[in-house]
Amino acid sequence: RLEENQFSGHIPAELGNLDRLVIVYMQHNQLTGEIPRDLGQLINVNDLRLNNNRLTGNIPPELGRLTNLTKLYLGNNQLIGRIPEELDGLVVVEEMSLENNMLSGSVPSGLNNLARIWYLNLGNNRLTGALPANLGMLPELYSLSLQNNALEGRVPDSLCYLQELTVLNLNHNKFIAFPSINDCIT
Repeated sequence: RLEENQFSGHIPAELGNLDRLVIVYMQHNQLTGEIPRDLGQLINVNDLRLNNNRLTGNIPPELGRLTNLTKLYLGNNQLIGRIPEELDGLVVVEEMSLENNMLSGSVPSGLNNLARIWYLNLGNNRLTGALPANLGMLPELYSLSLQNNALEGRVPDSLCYLQELTVLNLNHNKFIAFPSINDCIT
């Protein structure tokens, strides 16, 4: 556990060689540079927290190989680019926080593979396009935050089927229609 220190500089790529690591807590430091692709070799890690640093670049698609990962926190950095489709391989992830970056592109439709996810925060990015209709196929989803993006179109009717959903934050986007009560009860 290395969180809440004054660590600066890059995350060493050699960290990916520590294949027995189960948790990586490096949040709340002053780390810079890109997230090393080698972290995708940490096959036993179940909790990866790199949030609240100054990390830049793209989210490495190799993180989608972390099939034991239950928590992924990359928020409050300066990450850019699209959310990698490969993250749909995180089939046991329960919490994913990518907020407060500069991520662009659409919300990946493959996120519906994250059947155990209960917390998903993609707010305060530069995401565009329509929400995938299959977002409503996440049976455990309790909290969905997509605020302060440039998402548009109709909010999918499938969100009505998220029976566990308690927190839904869609403010400051470009949505034009929300499912009516009749859509949600039929």
